[in-house]
Amino acid sequence: MNTNVIYVFITILFLSLFTTYFLAKNNKNVNTPTTKISNTSKSIVKVEGVQKKDSTSVNKVYNKADLAKVIDYSPKILSEYLGNNKNRVVLFFSANWCPSCKIAEKDIRQNITQLPSDLIIIKVDYDKEKDLKTKYGVTYQDTFVQLDSAGNKIIMWNSGGAGIASFKRYLK
Repeated sequence: MNTNVIYVFITILFLSLFTTYFLAKNNKNVNTPTTKISNTSKSIVKVEGVQKKDSTSVNKVYNKADLAKVIDYSPKILSEYLGNNKNRVVLFFSANWCPSCKIAEKDIRQNITQLPSDLIIIKVDYDKEKDLKTKYGVTYQDTFVQLDSAGNKIIMWNSGGAGIASFKRYLK
């Protein structure tokens, strides 16, 4: 009996170490500069601390129309953006209680200037929108689903809290 307990303990320890290593390794590739975004008007946004390639940061002013958007889901919003053929649409299945969802959303919002301007991220309540989850085969929160203009799934991924790094990897 003691041998079984030892094996279980070693297995749990190994899995914990492996998970920690995997998460640490993936987070090294995530460039999350500290930015401060402030609305200066209805159409202009000022972003402080934008990272340049040489790791320095600058302050920039953007037209809001030139930035990716994160908006809350409604059937009307989804059909509006799918029907216009001007934007890439990604559904973000998120839950209020999900730690990796919170990390991903914060990273996306802080680094919105690093995403393509034609990108629309529609935040879907994972707990409430069961029909959408079923339609796209979503089985856990922090899942992103990119759609074509007809609403068909192009690609689906889970960010694990990686935020914009996952977009750079998967967005078509």
